[in-house]
Amino acid sequence: MKEALEQALLICKKHEKLVNDLLYHNLDKNTYKKKLSLCLSIEREMQLFLADVAEHKFEIILEKESMNIFYYLQKYFLHLHEKNTSDLYKKNPRIRTRIINNKIETIQISF
Repeated sequence: MKEALEQALLICKKHEKLVNDLLYHNLDKNTYKKKLSLCLSIEREMQLFLADVAEHKFEIILEKESMNIFYYLQKYFLHLHEKNTSDLYKKNPRIRTRIINNKIETIQISF
């Protein structure tokens, strides 16, 4: 379990880099969409992983370091967004999202 949590921590760092790229780099439309898609995909996978760990955490004996990693990941991924932006984005391509201070803001784009 410790190895899985450490791997999840590496994925968290990858997610942070994606968020940084989306926020602070001038990306073309296709690159932006790919990075946003990957970012949302990581979030979905991590939410499932963390929910599974939370469901079984009392059956698994975790040392303090592993529990700290788990709580950090849980805080980062499970409380990251209040809205399911992937559904919004799929339903309406005119809706764009911006990630600011680890919160996704949805804005309407007019063409």
